[in-house]
Amino acid sequence: EDADNAAQGVTSRHFRLTRGTGGDLVGPFEEVDGRLTRSPYIRSVLAALGGVVGNVALMSLEPSGLVDAHFDTNEYWDARVRVHIPVWTNKKVVFSCGQRGEMHKLRMRVGKAYLFDNHLGHSVSNKGKSPRIHLAVDMVGSRRF
Repeated sequence: EDADNAAQGVTSRHFRLTRGTGGDLVGPFEEVDGRLTRSPYIRSVLAALGGVVGNVALMSLEPSGLVDAHFDTNEYWDARVRVHIPVWTNKKVVFSCGQRGEMHKLRMRVGKAYLFDNHLGHSVSNKGKSPRIHLAVDMVGSRRF
């Protein structure tokens, strides 16, 4: 999976908790090797979000790492959003999102949930000395969510 990401210019590493049974980002989704079963706290976070969960991963961006600006526009994203929940970060991790010339820069805080329009350009840089680790949850919305 990391090789597929590298081919797309993504330098973050993904520890998948679920995977698509029809391939990368193709549902239905199933648990990987009992990882959610052994993670009651992550299961409680997913339940609290209140939507239909798809892809779930812990995503790490190493020091000096960069995820180049990109858009998530394939068919998978038509009905889904990605929620980012920082688990470990540092003050030199900067997330940028928006239209050209109107990029917003954000330093995400540990334990908070962030939702953004991933159809707009977005990128991440880690100029700190420690990795950035996020719980990334792809969801289909619901009334509760």
